[in-house]
Amino acid sequence: MKIRRYTLFIAIPSLILVLLAVFAARTTNAKAATARSSCSWHVVSAPTAGQGTHLFDAAALSSSDIWSVGEYLSTGSGKATKTLIEHWDGSQWSIVPSPSVGPHGAYLDVIAAVSTNNLWAVGSYVDQSYTNQVLIEQWNGSQWSLVPSPTPSQEGGGLSSVTVISANDIWAVGSYYSNGATNYTLAEHWDGSRWSIVSTPNPRRVGNFLNSVVALSSNDVWAVGGSFSGVGAALTLVEHWDGSRWSVVNSLNPGAASNYLGSVSAVSANNIWAVGDYYNRHKSGTETLVEHWDGSQWSVANSPNVSKVKNSFSQVAALSATNIWAVGYTGGQGRFAPEHTLIEHWDGTNWRIVSSPNPGPNYNILNAVTRVPGSKQMWTIGTEGLYYGDPLTAYC
Repeated sequence: MKIRRYTLFIAIPSLILVLLAVFAARTTNAKAATARSSCSWHVVSAPTAGQGTHLFDAAALSSSDIWSVGEYLSTGSGKATKTLIEHWDGSQWSIVPSPSVGPHGAYLDVIAAVSTNNLWAVGSYVDQSYTNQVLIEQWNGSQWSLVPSPTPSQEGGGLSSVTVISANDIWAVGSYYSNGATNYTLAEHWDGSRWSIVSTPNPRRVGNFLNSVVALSSNDVWAVGGSFSGVGAALTLVEHWDGSRWSVVNSLNPGAASNYLGSVSAVSANNIWAVGDYYNRHKSGTETLVEHWDGSQWSVANSPNVSKVKNSFSQVAALSATNIWAVGYTGGQGRFAPEHTLIEHWDGTNWRIVSSPNPGPNYNILNAVTRVPGSKQMWTIGTEGLYYGDPLTAYC
């Protein structure tokens, strides 16, 4: 999950605000040994576009061609968030102009690459009537431009993840609102000429949403998120595309009150990882959640926790059977309690905590992790600082 607690523009139904509060305010503090790692993280300065500059995702094509997306809060009258895209050329980050439609705010949540001249970024914007609308932008090698995309309901919606199979086969997922406060899953597909909505199941009565999607082939696509009935626990949600339809796949829920999956990544069809967090009522806090697909079922994998109050994973990058990274944050009680970055690594046997950068005085959080193709170099991005925040980027 991209932690977007300090985004000010979103006009979201009250149910979603409640869910976000649950997922962002849960926590736990159990001491875990930090693993020794040859990967030493180095913080790299990135430009701020305005008050509150947040980076949510990154895509690396080479050591001199890395992109990140997010948002920033514009200054002056009528403050609203704007889309933000930054590019690393091998020596520095720079801001690349991007369309920012919507008089009441816009953001980009995720980016994925077909090639150096074909990248896609998705998110949401808020229109004149304060309704969230789907936002999709494409890079053609020289500029970012808007691509028409449907929003399935007059009550609005948005996209939270995108995955590329080929230039003519791209999936994006998120959620939309209808019938007042009801939230529904959303999947959209690009066939090379247009984006179209593809029907997805909604297993629970009140809230269903997809946060992340990964594709292994045209007939093997996975999406994860959560669902909420209004009564009882919030549950994890996993859906699978088999080439003809989306269906719900049983997933686990170790938490009594809430369970959440924010990211999914795949090594192979029989080795898929999803991460998020769950509320452990016995410890009165949120713990990291890692689930693994072995080709036949999902199981929970043990992962360490630093805090007694708050531990959460934002994203996972599955690179091989013995090289998987998860990033997020850990912290204390309360909205303004200090928060620190969290990085864990799977070596094929165990998840272990890896030392991570915390340049901010009070607030440090990691939203994404990616590897430079053909190398061992990893990049992670997020936010550091105080309330509004500045971009945080680091490599190892």
